[in-house]
Amino acid sequence: MIKGKKRGFLLTFFIIIIFFTSTSCTNVTEQSNEKIKESQEENIVPVSGGTLSFSTLNPAHLIPLLNQEEENYYMMKLIFEPLITLDEKNTPQPALAESWTVQDNGNKILFHLRKNIFWHDGESFNAEDVKFTLDALKHKKVDSPYKSYVENIANYQVVDNFTIEVIFSKGKVGHLENFIFPILPAHRYEKVEEVVTAHKWDPIGTGPYRFEKYQRNKSIILKTNEKYWGKVPYIEKILIKIRNTPEEIIKSFESKDTDLLKAKDLDWDRFTEDKNLCIYSYVTQDDNFIALNHNNELFQDKNVRKAIQIAINRKKILKDIYLGQGEISDVPISPNSWLYNKEQKPFPFQPEKAKQLLERSGWKDSNHNEYVDKEFPTGKKEFSFDLIINKDNSIRIQEANKIQRYLKNIGIKVNIVSLSTEQIQQKMESKDFDAILTGWSLSFVPDLSFAFHSNEIEQGKNFISYRNSKVDQLLLSTARTYEEKERKNQYNKLQDKIIQELPYIHLYFNKSAIIVNNRIKGPIHPTDYNIFNNIEQWYIKYK
Repeated sequence: MIKGKKRGFLLTFFIIIIFFTSTSCTNVTEQSNEKIKESQEENIVPVSGGTLSFSTLNPAHLIPLLNQEEENYYMMKLIFEPLITLDEKNTPQPALAESWTVQDNGNKILFHLRKNIFWHDGESFNAEDVKFTLDALKHKKVDSPYKSYVENIANYQVVDNFTIEVIFSKGKVGHLENFIFPILPAHRYEKVEEVVTAHKWDPIGTGPYRFEKYQRNKSIILKTNEKYWGKVPYIEKILIKIRNTPEEIIKSFESKDTDLLKAKDLDWDRFTEDKNLCIYSYVTQDDNFIALNHNNELFQDKNVRKAIQIAINRKKILKDIYLGQGEISDVPISPNSWLYNKEQKPFPFQPEKAKQLLERSGWKDSNHNEYVDKEFPTGKKEFSFDLIINKDNSIRIQEANKIQRYLKNIGIKVNIVSLSTEQIQQKMESKDFDAILTGWSLSFVPDLSFAFHSNEIEQGKNFISYRNSKVDQLLLSTARTYEEKERKNQYNKLQDKIIQELPYIHLYFNKSAIIVNNRIKGPIHPTDYNIFNNIEQWYIKYK
């Protein structure tokens, strides 16, 4: 599944699932889960040459604007580039646009494009390419996962060869994260509709690697773009081997047939003892939580929600189930994001305080049966609720069992209900549930309105039916703020309010990793946005 790409990709609910020396490498282990420290040996000078290989599933095509396959999303980043890229903190950075000018209080952006950039076929890159790509994204026949990124664009026009003006809908402002979609070469197409059908197997981009050869069902070969506007990579060739199943991809890596493997779930733990491999972990956009139905009177008291939050030992669950590979968070903002308020520490595990909060809200074990109860206008009610999980997800089953035990310790009875993905989706849409243990893959465009705004309750993604006018106002403020410092300030306020309210019981963000043969060296810093981040500094040969 591709995730908000990965991230202007439409938000999808899912039921979940450095510079190294030439002779040594540090593995990520359960005990050491921090970013690998860089080390450097004297007298090592990288030189051009060598081949990096990895496997992927058979792609449907090589058109990045239409790609729905996460396995091939990263590969296409080697060939194509956006106007704006994201760094390791998801902060917008110049790519094909070298700078920009924001006007009309954020309602208009002028993108100033880099000059002397060439497509892989030698044609010059210019503003017409950007306009053509926007035309394609706006076209009704082009089914692109990036369509949501241009929804708020009202108009755009070429000012000159290296300037394009983008105007947003009335009352909307432009956020740079909306411009991370890949740019296509206008000169290759006679009309926009051809994007869907033409050049499916001979892509031309502006990226650090150019397409060289495609052998059907066998391989894709990329070579360095010697006319690249940035730093030309040291690694000269990339060999992408096509496999039929994820299992074949893993076997290919285990047999040393390939150099790099993108981890799936926790399969990377098996490689920690192999001294010929290096594991580079990163925080993903995959947020795990318990969704509470706010139509249920059990969850309408924020003290009760806080009691549930602090009664769950998230650190222990991460250690026992995820081998420590995750980051605890109380909000749906990735802990590695520039918008995350690191001064606000996540709630610690405090079961005794949780009991006090329940008692303060009138919940007591009056029947002496281990579970608390309370008088409501409709009569006495025991604190008991159904927690829905995906029956096919072994990780969710383990999590639910632990959550059940933790909440029993404070007098709350949890009944685990296992359903299919389709049944859970139906429960969400009909709002017929108590609580659901689930997660989402967050977009790189940081707008949380889908999850919290009251306008999203009926037809949107706010399936928990949460309403709060102050949160609505803060969401509007964050959406209408474009200046970086003020935007950060508004997100801090929103984060503080979410932590006070705890509409969802947030658990943690998952980590993932790439596992790399240690013959591949350099400052390897993968991100969820791009596992090939700073590949121009990786190297194989040196002197």
